[in-house]
Amino acid sequence: MKNELFIDGHDACADYGISVLEGTYASIASFPALKKVTVNDWFEYDGVEPDLTAPVLDSRKVSLGLAYGGGRQKVEQFIWLLTSEACHDFEFRRAGRTLRLRLLSQRQTEGTPDDGTMSIVLSEDSPLEGYSYLAPESAVADSDDYSMDGKYLSGYGISFLNGTVAALTRLPDVRTGLERKIASVSGVIYDGDAPVRFRQKDVKLDFLMRASSVSQLWRNRDAFLYDLVRPGLRQFACKATGKTYACYYKSATVSEFFAEDRIWMRATLVLTVTGSQDTSVSGTIE
Repeated sequence: MKNELFIDGHDACADYGISVLEGTYASIASFPALKKVTVNDWFEYDGVEPDLTAPVLDSRKVSLGLAYGGGRQKVEQFIWLLTSEACHDFEFRRAGRTLRLRLLSQRQTEGTPDDGTMSIVLSEDSPLEGYSYLAPESAVADSDDYSMDGKYLSGYGISFLNGTVAALTRLPDVRTGLERKIASVSGVIYDGDAPVRFRQKDVKLDFLMRASSVSQLWRNRDAFLYDLVRPGLRQFACKATGKTYACYYKSATVSEFFAEDRIWMRATLVLTVTGSQDTSVSGTIE
C-alpha cells in the first residue's frame, strides 16, 4: 500500500515493495516500561517504600510485520536502507505517527526471497524525548468510576474493562515470617504469633482508550503516559471499592489499535500497588 509507511522520506511500498501487515499498529502504540525503581522493603511493614524522586522511562521495542513483493533486489535495498545508519524516521501515515527507530533484529521470514512476509524489531531509544505536555481531550462521557491524582480517567478517553475491581481487591502475597526447618522434624516451625504482613502487588488493568480522531488518540496516550511517570506515587481511586491505592506505573502493552472509522485502542496497564491505601475517593473533570 502506497503512502502508508515512509522511512527517511522514502515510500516503503513504492520504492521497496514493502507494506505493513494488519495488527502491526498495536506495537507502534505500546507504552515504554518504567526503569527499575529502587525500593526500601521493610520486613516489619506492609508493602514497599519506592524512591520516585525522578522516575525515568526505559527504551521500548517495536515489532513490525511487513509484506514484501518487489523482488529480492528491492528487499536487499530495503535492508541496506535500515542498516546504512543506526536510527531512521519511520512515518506511519495511516496511524498518524512518526517515530525515531533503530533496527535490532530481523525475525521470521516466510515465503520466497522475492515474495513473502517478515518481521523486524526496532528500538525507540528515547520515548517522549522533546515532548511538550498537552492536556487530554476526552471523547467519552464523564465518569467518576476511576480517577488518578484527583483527575477522572475518563478525561483521557479511558474506560476500564471487567476485572479491574477484582484485580484491585486481590490480596497481595503474604510476607514469610520467622520459620525454621529441621531435617529430623516434619514440616516447619513458624512464628504463629507474629502479625500478617503483605508485600506489594502488581495489578493488571485492561482498558479501552477512545478518541474522535487519530491525533486526539495520540494526544491522550502521550498525556496519560506522561502523567503516569510524574515524580511521586500515583493515587489511583476506584469508586466501586471506595478506596484510593498508592501505586506507581510499571508498564503497559497495547493489544489492539484502530486508526480508522471508530478510533480506539485496547491496552493492559500494570501498576505496582505499594501497600498503603485510604478510603477517600475524589476526582475532577479537568
